[in-house]
Amino acid sequence: IALNRGLLDSDMEDHLAENLLKPVIKLDIKALTFDESRIIEAMKQDKKRTGKHLALVMLVNNNNMEKVNDLTEEEALAALAEFKKTNAVSLVQ
Repeated sequence: IALNRGLLDSDMEDHLAENLLKPVIKLDIKALTFDESRIIEAMKQDKKRTGKHLALVMLVNNNNMEKVNDLTEEEALAALAEFKKTNAVSLVQ
């Protein structure tokens, strides 16, 4: 989401995946299933949420965290789909 919004560049995203995610994720991502509707419903219950859209805190280029309050369900679903597509193989190698 940060990458798509221009808050994180692709080099930093790759760096974070290689140095933070891959070393600690010990699951076979291919075997996981996501119930997207339950994830969206849980996000709707987030206490940081202030409006009709979803809230999300994410890491941005300057290594700071940024909270957004205008995340759409479509953006969240697209991010989940992208995560499954790009990480189904790469995180278990």
